[in-house]
Amino acid sequence: MKSQREETLLQNQISDQKARLEARMRKLAAGDICLAFSGGVDSSLLLKAAVDAAEETGKKVYAVTFDSRLHPACDLEIAGQVAKELGGIHQVIQIDELEQADIRMNPENRCYLCKRRLFSCLKEFAEERKITCILDGTNEDDLHVYRPGIQALGELGIISPLAELHITKAEVKALASMYGISVASRPSTPCMATRIPYGMELNYDILARIGEGEAFLREMFSGNVRLRLLFASEDLSEDSLRKYRNLLISGYRPATINQRVFAVNHFLLFLEEEYPADFTALSGFRLHSVKTPRETFQDSIITNEDCETLERNLKAEHHDFWYFIVRFLVTTGARVSELVQIKAEHLTCGYLDLYSKGGKIRRIYIPDSLCREAKAWCDCRGIISGFLFVGKNGRPVTTRGIHSQLKHYAVRYGINPDAMYPHSFRHRFAKNFLSRSGDISLLADLLGHESIETTRIYLTRSSREQKLLLDEMVTW
Repeated sequence: MKSQREETLLQNQISDQKARLEARMRKLAAGDICLAFSGGVDSSLLLKAAVDAAEETGKKVYAVTFDSRLHPACDLEIAGQVAKELGGIHQVIQIDELEQADIRMNPENRCYLCKRRLFSCLKEFAEERKITCILDGTNEDDLHVYRPGIQALGELGIISPLAELHITKAEVKALASMYGISVASRPSTPCMATRIPYGMELNYDILARIGEGEAFLREMFSGNVRLRLLFASEDLSEDSLRKYRNLLISGYRPATINQRVFAVNHFLLFLEEEYPADFTALSGFRLHSVKTPRETFQDSIITNEDCETLERNLKAEHHDFWYFIVRFLVTTGARVSELVQIKAEHLTCGYLDLYSKGGKIRRIYIPDSLCREAKAWCDCRGIISGFLFVGKNGRPVTTRGIHSQLKHYAVRYGINPDAMYPHSFRHRFAKNFLSRSGDISLLADLLGHESIETTRIYLTRSSREQKLLLDEMVTW
């Protein structure tokens, strides 16, 4: 159980998130709003906040639901009820995703293709009504799991307020309860296509059978129920199970493969115990899990291409504060703890001296081009002296704050979120320096490493770099 103090802190945190969400919605409600509305807890929370804000500004809020055969029919009915409850203008767009051949063939990026199609339709709906503010219910937790569809949202300019404000799923449910929203505890209902392995063609008849099976199981079990198709065959044999494993290997990540293999093996154990006479051919048979390939930390370093994409978009959208945070990190190799100590005065001399506990001096050099660019930025902001990177509260930005904001921009600009963390730019600085200079001793000094052995990690190559080098070298 939580202590009284922990409960108070939690309530304060939720209240702060509520205030931030309402403030964000007031800005978005300067014009009409178009919200992708499923009737789930995420989009329902957004609808409530949007409708409340629009009442103050006199604008409209459209709650748009997709009528899709890839979702249970009850979803559409629930969405209509909740939209009426919360006061949104409910609109329905009918769509058949499987008309699109590349979606029907169920490739690994199916979610991206599907999301791209759905939100392109939503964008057309909004443009017909001259609405520029299009929202969806992606939350903070969604940014840290495999969600290929999020890339499509960034490409289409869809706004995800919950993700922007770093509101987690648990906080969404707490806020929905605070508002008294009827679906606050409603479990999620993922797309039915997720029940079928990548590479196996999607078929409405099979999806309908899976839906009927799940409905039957819900009558016996509480909570979320998922039925997944192993293979399109009536034959449960060692051969068909091995084919299923191979199918998983061709389209899924190792962690997902092992999760599915674990479930199959437990199902086989269940058959042995409950129906021993019917499945003698499978007695003792189990699928083997797959080994997760070892990735070096080099694989989680931001690429130069992604770094350029990030800087270009930040500048184009006038996010100058974050643009310069990225520029300073990637061109100086500074840690966040060092970055926040940079002052306007250091732009004149071109370096910053820091003193360690042992009395040693670490000098961080700032390139001339960056000094000139940053000075012009400071002049525009009226900064003559003092720290460059402080928040609205007057305090230095934190590693956590930068980390969270970078994750948001990763989603917005379609950049790999696994490589978007503050220290990634220090690693990129080191990699770029070695590619141009090769002086590892100097790099160790610039990075403040006590031992050159620490710096040697940058001599290794990422999986991508190894592949490109091999492709270039092998001509025989």
